[in-house]
Amino acid sequence: MEQDLISVIIPVYNVEKYLKRCMDSVLKQTYSNIEIIIVDDGSKDTSGSLCDEYGKKDSRITVFHKENGGLSSARNFGLERVSGNYVCFIDSDDFIHENYISFIYDKIIKNDADICYCKSTKFTDDVQIKNEIENEKTVVIEKEEAIKQLLLNDGIIKNYIPLALYKKTLFDNIRFPEGSNFEDIATTYKILDASKKIIVNNKTLYYYFINNDGITQKMKKQDIVDRFNNMNEREKFINQYYPNLQKVSDKYMFRIYLVILKDLIKNYFPEIIKDSFFIEVRNRIMHMGIKEISLKNLIIYMAIKINTKSSYSFLHKIVGGK
Repeated sequence: MEQDLISVIIPVYNVEKYLKRCMDSVLKQTYSNIEIIIVDDGSKDTSGSLCDEYGKKDSRITVFHKENGGLSSARNFGLERVSGNYVCFIDSDDFIHENYISFIYDKIIKNDADICYCKSTKFTDDVQIKNEIENEKTVVIEKEEAIKQLLLNDGIIKNYIPLALYKKTLFDNIRFPEGSNFEDIATTYKILDASKKIIVNNKTLYYYFINNDGITQKMKKQDIVDRFNNMNEREKFINQYYPNLQKVSDKYMFRIYLVILKDLIKNYFPEIIKDSFFIEVRNRIMHMGIKEISLKNLIIYMAIKINTKSSYSFLHKIVGGK
């Protein structure tokens, strides 16, 4: 049986330290009928020239250089240029198992599915964070159950685009939102909605890099706003088209609003408590009323319900504010 051409889109921006690891893992794939589309998104380091070097090594690689537009822009640029029947996205500081493509493609074909998800493990620099070892398990679900899993705290589907192989036709009317962060939150539910059958497998095939430098940096307010806006758009969509999931969505949004408010206090206390965006998030939480939450989140909820500078000062301390 003739194998389908699979398109691999790799957005690149200032990753000279990690690009070799990523590219070598893609070139070692046991599934060979692939095209590799590298989109250099205006890198200021040597990433662009490294991409060109790889382009000379393997005829399956096509390199594009463009002005910086962000991750969504680079992914969309790649989508406009793919030739494959299936597409996957690899972040250029991550890497994949040599059987990543062959394994999830095989699951899609055998189950006549639109998407197949695998499991990821996180690592920092060269130190891998070990996940629990599980027996391999494959679950076949339809789109409403998939969206429900996306909303559950311990759901089997995550808001991370690179964890899956997709039928290219799913992106006929879907693109990533340019000019906004948290693009996976804004896009994953739309892709699930466009699908009919989804495969989820717990085999670890994707290796997700956690940058310690990024962990210690102050979170930008605009990033928090983008997360809030993308979450709200998703909630509106779910309430309109999947009313059976409204209760699940409400519980999820309650937790997210608490996280957003906690991030605002952690990074921008005390001036943030008079900010209109902070007040909007607080009002959303108060309007929803208390949901099933952890003890720590209950403390956060009570602190914002009291709504005084001293209560926010207390909250600033318990969330690790600086």
